[in-house]
Amino acid sequence: MKNYNFQLVYKKYNKRNEIIKMSIFAIVFAIVLTLVAGYFVGYRVYIVQGRSSEPAIHYGSIVIDYKVPLEELKVGDYVTFSRTGKSFVTHQIIEIDHAKDYIVTSQTTYYNPDATPDSPIKYENVYGKVMFSIPYIGQIFKSIRGLVLTPYNKINILGLMTLVLTITAYFIFKKLIKTETYTLKGH
Repeated sequence: MKNYNFQLVYKKYNKRNEIIKMSIFAIVFAIVLTLVAGYFVGYRVYIVQGRSSEPAIHYGSIVIDYKVPLEELKVGDYVTFSRTGKSFVTHQIIEIDHAKDYIVTSQTTYYNPDATPDSPIKYENVYGKVMFSIPYIGQIFKSIRGLVLTPYNKINILGLMTLVLTITAYFIFKKLIKTETYTLKGH
């Protein structure tokens, strides 16, 4: 008579943990989907990398901008603009000249509320009015980007390998920890 060995794999199922995981996944998916859809209708996302708009917009925040006509801008609004087309600045409007199509912004720094105004900016260099900001979350994206890309936007192989190995290790250890194996011996 043959002796058969059966291996039974038992996974613990925790309904509460599954609900939490699925909720987090749904929230992240909804945010990413909203940002992608928003991009196609004119919304732009920028990470604030300076403190010139403190305390209203914090360093490391994400700002969501939308291009509005000059007539809809008003003193006190925050706008994102660029003088060079490469670096972007988010400051508060302190003056608008509709006749010459330009605005004047100023830093509203926490350290120096009486900062001098910026030089006038042509409206064509304004990328959008800040609709809202999400404080500090941009630091996470900036850290991930810094891990994967060098300052010159070249791929950082060592950082990319570290990210891939970390994700791989997580999934391997997750499988090892959650699985219990029982061996049943048949007669």
